Amino acid sequence: MPVIPISQLTNALPTSGTEYIPIVQSGTTLKLPASSFVGGVDNNASGDNSTVGGGHNNTASGNYSTVAGGKCNTASAYGSTIAGGICNTSSYYSSTVAGGYCNTASGWCSTVAGGICNTASSYSSNVAGGNNNTASAYTSNVAGGYNNTASGNSSNVAGGYCNTASSTYSTVGGGCYNTASESFATVAGGNNNIALSAHSTVGGGCCNTASEPFATVAGGACNTAGSTLATVGGGGINNASGFCSTIGGGGDNTASGTRSTVGGGFANTASGDNSTIGGGGNNTASGTRSTVGGGYFNTGCACAIVGGGIFNSASGLKSTVGGGYANVASGVCSGILGGASNAVSHSDSFIVGSNITSSAVCTTFVNNLTAQGTIAAGNGFTGDIAGCTSITVTNGIITAAS
Repeated sequence: MPVIPISQLTNALPTSGTEYIPIVQSGTTLKLPASSFVGGVDNNASGDNSTVGGGHNNTASGNYSTVAGGKCNTASAYGSTIAGGICNTSSYYSSTVAGGYCNTASGWCSTVAGGICNTASSYSSNVAGGNNNTASAYTSNVAGGYNNTASGNSSNVAGGYCNTASSTYSTVGGGCYNTASESFATVAGGNNNIALSAHSTVGGGCCNTASEPFATVAGGACNTAGSTLATVGGGGINNASGFCSTIGGGGDNTASGTRSTVGGGFANTASGDNSTIGGGGNNTASGTRSTVGGGYFNTGCACAIVGGGIFNSASGLKSTVGGGYANVASGVCSGILGGASNAVSHSDSFIVGSNITSSAVCTTFVNNLTAQGTIAAGNGFTGDIAGCTSITVTNGIITAAS
């Protein structure tokens, strides 16, 4: 027969509707509900069909509640269960604490498997272990770690430190100080990352933010995917702020135009819709469908292309600068192959060489031209050839006579 303290003994008669089993020790009677069982020391099974299997100072006060063992545990609700541990509480229908210290299962069918100071406070919420974790929403889950919170319905924090999944189906995989705060938002890991909008994702890294629906930051540091369907692959201090914009990597790049792209490099800006910068540094693609392949301090405007080089500008509609240095193609459909310090401002004109300025439309300007073979021209061709007394064109063939 278990040892029962005098403070718990009474000779009171059973109340109406409740059947009691008298337990006599040293001439004193303890009143217990029918079918209850008490083992161990200083334990109390006061609920109908409740059980305390053993341990010390445990209480099973809910009907059909169970405390298997441990110390200072309380199962106070219908069908609640504590398997063991110390100072654990199971306080709502069919809630369970398997073990650990100072854990609380206060939601219907909630579970705390173990750990320290964990709380599962909503329907079917679960904390598997760790320290000071909270699962406070419908079917929310914290697998482990420290000071993590799953407060959205069906939200999940797998582990780590000070992570928060605060909206429906939001997920934080691990790391520290990460937040997934809208429905279906995900932060896989890293630290100080934030997925702020529905279906947004941060893969990892540090201080990254995916702030609009379906935005993604794969990794890196201090990157922002700030528009719907925007993507930053990695790097640092990159900002994809245009709808469906993309930055592959690099540093301090901006893709602010709709469907704009920066592949990498440093301090590049693709601000035109459907604009592209492949890489390099301090390049700007500011016009619709403009392209800068690389190089430094190059600028492409509407439908214009700069392949590379330094300080080149294709500012005319559909103009092209292949490369070189300090070239400017400002005429419509004008082009500069390369070289240095060229300027073509006339439409449909082209420059091959250096230090050339265009003077007419539909004209190609060169410093020198050497041909191996035949040069063909139309019957309206006119021109001068040094050292020649006459130029004739027959069937498109240029012939110079000296």
